Amino acid sequence: MCLCLPPRFSLCCSEVGKLLQVQNGTPPSTNYNGVDAVHACNLLQQLKALYDEAQLTDIVVEVDHGKSFSCHRNVLAAISPYFR
Repeated sequence: MCLCLPPRFSLCCSEVGKLLQVQNGTPPSTNYNGVDAVHACNLLQQLKALYDEAQLTDIVVEVDHGKSFSCHRNVLAAISPYFR
């Protein structure tokens, strides 16, 4: 359970924001539910870059057959109460 983004995540953040605005029918300056899609996208891209560079990973998760993953503990805690 590491931060792994799908290959199609290569869209730039401005494209994602525009796509969300078109899908939701919101004007460009409006945030959806108080969440700025471009900011959220930038955050995920930065976390992915840190993970890819093995920077600031602070936990190793071991799964079946001895496979292990270096992870960001705060990301795991954010997605599952098990890691809190």
